[in-house]
Amino acid sequence: MSKNLKYITFQLSDDKKAIVVGKTSSDADYETFLQELRPDGCKWAVYDFSYKLDDGSQRNKLVFFSW
Repeated sequence: MSKNLKYITFQLSDDKKAIVVGKTSSDADYETFLQELRPDGCKWAVYDFSYKLDDGSQRNKLVFFSW
């Protein structure tokens, strides 16, 4: 399974009846992603977080944000 997106944000639609995609990005780092978390209403996000363990092996976790 290939991964195309680094993060995706969701927000309420203008009529407040559905949750819609706000923004997606395939190449943003974590700091850029955090700039998307503005306090202008109810939003959610999923971020593909990459990190290395002490032994040098690479790991990824999907992190869910609600704000």
